[in-house]
Amino acid sequence: MNLTMRALIAVVATAAIVGLAGAYIGAAALQGDEPSPAADTPSPAATTPAATPSPTATPAPAATTPAGTTASVTSDWKEYTDAELGFTIFTPDGLVRTESVIQLTEIGEIPAIERRQIIFKRDDGQPVVWVSMTPNPAGVPLEEWIRTVPGWPCEPGASPTCDPELVTIAGVEGIRFSINVLGEPIARVYFAGGGTIYSLGGNVLGALGYGAALDEVEFQAIIDGFRFGSTPAGTTASVPSDWKAYTDPVLGFSLRFPPDLTAKDLTTPGNTSGLSERVIDIRSEADPSRGVSISVSSIDADLTPEEWALKYTACLPDTIEETVVEGYPAVSCIANALRAHPSLIIHSLDKVYLIGWRLAPEESDGMLASLRLPRK
Repeated sequence: MNLTMRALIAVVATAAIVGLAGAYIGAAALQGDEPSPAADTPSPAATTPAATPSPTATPAPAATTPAGTTASVTSDWKEYTDAELGFTIFTPDGLVRTESVIQLTEIGEIPAIERRQIIFKRDDGQPVVWVSMTPNPAGVPLEEWIRTVPGWPCEPGASPTCDPELVTIAGVEGIRFSINVLGEPIARVYFAGGGTIYSLGGNVLGALGYGAALDEVEFQAIIDGFRFGSTPAGTTASVPSDWKAYTDPVLGFSLRFPPDLTAKDLTTPGNTSGLSERVIDIRSEADPSRGVSISVSSIDADLTPEEWALKYTACLPDTIEETVVEGYPAVSCIANALRAHPSLIIHSLDKVYLIGWRLAPEESDGMLASLRLPRK
């Protein structure tokens, strides 16, 4: 599966490899996903993990109900949006954020790369939530990536062992483990998006000698609240506070838009063709040339996103580019011969969102940054 997502705006097709940067077994710690205590914070007495057999090939995990109880992020939690990759995560209030970079050495087709790690911890150093981000330039499939870099934690005959679970996070499929390759208990989800492998961990079972800092419901709330950024990596877009908000009453997608625009539902009643099942026009009454059109259709399962764009839109073939929107693979294009008006095509779950922009670039970027698509 191609996880290299390029610039701008989008056809989103549900896709995902699960995985994330992990850890080599080292003398002091895993060179991987486990949180590393910062030098300026106290650390409890070290413990030596018991040796476990080297990982060997195991069957892929069977699909299961996501672990834990579905939970909503509480109103007093804090929102963090990563400036580099654009993802957003919600964490309990009152935590200190630290960042570090670890150099991973070349392993097979996986080149030497730098892994970023962000840890949210309490003032005494107790880790609460951590997320690691590792580029995947070779496009290695998730399960292969896990086996190659950190190692597959759950192996038959190991002591202890565990059953990996398939979960959904930010609209993509992830794998959740309850132990690491040393057999230490740890709650962690591997998943991928936008050419990066992520590992999201929560201190549900204790970490670095500290006791648990979250319960299972809270960790599930963190999983449910995680989302990918809608803007391409390396770019930033702000959403002005005076912008209006629109949430679709039928499909549940939402976005914000400039205050001089008005949203209107132009859906044709009784349309059963599968095309333009929902049509929303957001436009300036004073200047009708300023606006955004959103058309939502059913996915034609036989077509790739690019094929769908070529069949059903006026996209110019040489302008089609891959990108990522809300964690879904996507394509953008220019949709008329004058090459003036960009379009975005998003494959999300069982729908295709076609968005046409006639706004200033910074306004289009702001609307795209605010876009939230339905989840399973």
